[in-house]
Amino acid sequence: MRSLLILCSIALHTITSSGEIVEVATTHSLNVIPQNSPLCKDKKIMVGDHVHVNVYMSTLDMTEVLYANSLEKIVVGDSSVISAVSTGLLNLCETARVKIIAPPALAYGVHGANMLRPLMGVNTWDSAAFPDAAMESHQKLRVLNNQDIIIELEVVKVTTKKEYSIFACFESPELTDHHSQETCALSRLSEIDDITVEDDNENTLLMLSVRYQMLTLFAQILNSRPKEMSMADMVNVQKKSGHTALLYAVSNTKDEHSSVIKGLLKRGADPNLRVVSNGYSVLVSFSKMQ
Repeated sequence: MRSLLILCSIALHTITSSGEIVEVATTHSLNVIPQNSPLCKDKKIMVGDHVHVNVYMSTLDMTEVLYANSLEKIVVGDSSVISAVSTGLLNLCETARVKIIAPPALAYGVHGANMLRPLMGVNTWDSAAFPDAAMESHQKLRVLNNQDIIIELEVVKVTTKKEYSIFACFESPELTDHHSQETCALSRLSEIDDITVEDDNENTLLMLSVRYQMLTLFAQILNSRPKEMSMADMVNVQKKSGHTALLYAVSNTKDEHSSVIKGLLKRGADPNLRVVSNGYSVLVSFSKMQ
């Protein structure tokens, strides 16, 4: 299997968040080595796509593992993501595996940097926004002093930039009420190939329709279920926290949500699925609200 060597002794080219190819001065090379050859029928990774990847990182001599067995979510080409990763992921698709040998100029800097989060570049970690980050046991603080590193990635899920745009309907400061947000989401729903897409907080469109009390959107999403997915699987999608659409419906006290709860249960929603933090299921949560 051929590797892609992006040239280097004089200059190295990489990609910016706008999709522009730019030159980066370096004395090392970026080596992208495919590890498998999946058939990419659609969703080849492009700049702006949201990608879930499993990550393994080590020093070039492989004497020290820097990071392993972690699912990371990144936006390809974003300024917060190290350039070697964005460049190495381009044109790959789901299930693809790739090994990247990254020079410091396209990784953590020629002067070294604290690796506070895998795949993120120097000075991009906002400790104020993520106060619990230092407490996460899987994170390893490591000063990388002008070293080439090995980054192995497995592409788990790709959400295209176009698909992800529907979540702007829920986040735009210009859409200040649920009606305008729902109208926006409904207008974009027909353009979405994968109705099971998730935002960066693991919310599916179904969960958001329940949380924002958008009953028309809720019904439309249920009617747009992918043929290869059972209705029960669709309504029982869980976040890492354990939350489901049914849990969100039960936590909403508005009267019209009784129809949402009934609709979810009728379609196979499991009331016994539990929230990780407190172990509450839908049945327990509902009883505590009475």
